[in-house]
Amino acid sequence: MKKSIILSLFLMITFTLFAQQPQPKPQPKHVTCPKCDGSGQITKQEWENCSQCNGSGVKMYYEKKQCPQCHGTKKMASVDRQGNIIEVPCNWNYCNNGYYNEPKSKTCGNCNGKKGHNVNKPSTCSRCSGKGYVLEY
Repeated sequence: MKKSIILSLFLMITFTLFAQQPQPKPQPKHVTCPKCDGSGQITKQEWENCSQCNGSGVKMYYEKKQCPQCHGTKKMASVDRQGNIIEVPCNWNYCNNGYYNEPKSKTCGNCNGKKGHNVNKPSTCSRCSGKGYVLEY
């Protein structure tokens, strides 16, 4: 019986001493970042406007047309104070040497009217801040 009491006391003292000792902190270890697979970069798909039509899907151009007032002659008929018919320069605001540029539009040939496309853009991984690893405890 004495042996069991001594053994109990020994175990109690050992357990008490062990419980009072500071436990070692787990050391962090470097683990490959699961989000970027260790590259530090992730690829995001972003929309990029077409460089030709600036995202409108339409390409603007001008077609040279004959002036509807002077019919390309740069002159128009007019009547002076005496009632004589005289030629005067064309006074239509858009007439430029008998012609004007009429704005036209057509589907952009670069993006086929889709206004742009998705592009892969590299970006720093937000989980590992570009290091390629994370600390795990």
